[in-house]
Amino acid sequence: MNRNLIISDIEDICRQSGSKKTAVIENGEIKGAGESEADFHGICGELEITNTGKNMLLSGRVKAYAKAVCSRCLEEFSLEVSAEITEKFFRRDKTSSGGSLKKEKRQEEKSGVKEDEFSYSGFKLDMTEAIRQNLVVNMPFAAVCSESCKGLCSECGGSLNNGQCTCRE
Repeated sequence: MNRNLIISDIEDICRQSGSKKTAVIENGEIKGAGESEADFHGICGELEITNTGKNMLLSGRVKAYAKAVCSRCLEEFSLEVSAEITEKFFRRDKTSSGGSLKKEKRQEEKSGVKEDEFSYSGFKLDMTEAIRQNLVVNMPFAAVCSESCKGLCSECGGSLNNGQCTCRE
């Protein structure tokens, strides 16, 4: 998976519960894993990272653009997607190393962080996956290029956005 990481240094807020930091994202990019996953570009937003004492809380709003295919006319277009983000990041013990699966499972049990939860170690908070997941769930099921899109001719499949279809003449 080729992804440009969106990481924030959190060293200055790790030491004191209640400390906050603002992470500003300008023109970020997240590359999906092949055709089945959306690529997001032009990601921008302002996210607040709060040390709650037990974890880091990421909250705020992001906006991005993704390539989409119109469900009416099947033309590709740039879709704007916005997401309100509220995610917890649990501290993962730094001693987690590239060992066996059993060792990593024990480490997961010891740290209390489950596989499907967001985590961080050290002083870096990688927000990439949290942002990607929140953008994906905010994409429409059937995107349309515009509300005025006329779709395709039911007879010949030609685009009705280019004018009246001539197949019925």
